[in-house]
Amino acid sequence: EQLFSENKKKEANPDAHPYSENLHVPKKRSLTKQEIKERTAKSYKKLAEVVQKKKQEKTQEDYALNRLKAKVFNRRIQRHVLKKSATLR
Repeated sequence: EQLFSENKKKEANPDAHPYSENLHVPKKRSLTKQEIKERTAKSYKKLAEVVQKKKQEKTQEDYALNRLKAKVFNRRIQRHVLKKSATLR
């Protein structure tokens, strides 16, 4: 019996409470305020709503830039046409 009892798994201490602090206590990591802010900002930037809003703002900026470029192009064309017509007169 002694030979076979050594091979058996050791049983947990039945007297120990499962929520006892003696089982495993991980070290508490202290974070600075700066690190907490950085982590929060990083996770905030990854939110779906924030990403979608940023994408929408980017498209709006692109549209505004394209409208501005179109106006500049049209003014150039008008000036060119007006110069051409002025020389023909």
